[in-house]
Amino acid sequence: MTDERVWKIKDSAQKLFITEGYVRTQIRHIAKEAGISVGAVYLIFESKRAILDFVLKCGIDPAYAAQDIALPVREGDFPGLQNELMAAFYKKGIELAEPLTANIQGYYYADLLSDAYDILCEYGACALIFENNPDSCGRLGSFYVQYRARFMDTFLRFIHFYIENGQLRALAQPELSVKLMIETLYYWAARVQYIRPAEPDVPAEARKAVCIDALLAAYRAK
Repeated sequence: MTDERVWKIKDSAQKLFITEGYVRTQIRHIAKEAGISVGAVYLIFESKRAILDFVLKCGIDPAYAAQDIALPVREGDFPGLQNELMAAFYKKGIELAEPLTANIQGYYYADLLSDAYDILCEYGACALIFENNPDSCGRLGSFYVQYRARFMDTFLRFIHFYIENGQLRALAQPELSVKLMIETLYYWAARVQYIRPAEPDVPAEARKAVCIDALLAAYRAK
């Protein structure tokens, strides 16, 4: 059974890497956030880089996070992690775009919002780390910029189709509207979950339902 301190360190580091940045976060900050001594952190993780790699690995691989973790976690435990992360994000992008070439007639605006929300929720921690630490993530920083652009392009293609078939009302600025849709989904799927604004936590199901309901009401054809 994995030492529970692993998850305290992981969750604390994840929060700090997102909110404070990887460079500014030191092991002592992670230890304080987790309520663990600095010495104990170094018994469990070889280095700050090992913690970052562990956080990113857990973010895309639930099966890895569910297994017993050999300690201490070392930087060398994650060979090929950057390629693995890029492949995981790329696969999600392909899955989101699939109805464009398959069964778009049976794939509605509500389906798009739900699927996009789930992707942003599932990979939200990794995305926020890439976004807030581009210089600390190697190729992943520039990859994520390109991934976001492809994500928006896919979303825009769906929106044009939904406008043409009468599901959505005409939009004066479709590109800006799509940015608003994605940022709204991203905020409620990821930012609220990991950045923890001042308001009380909202259950995951409620966050998704309210977010999608608002976007449906805002853009559906009258």
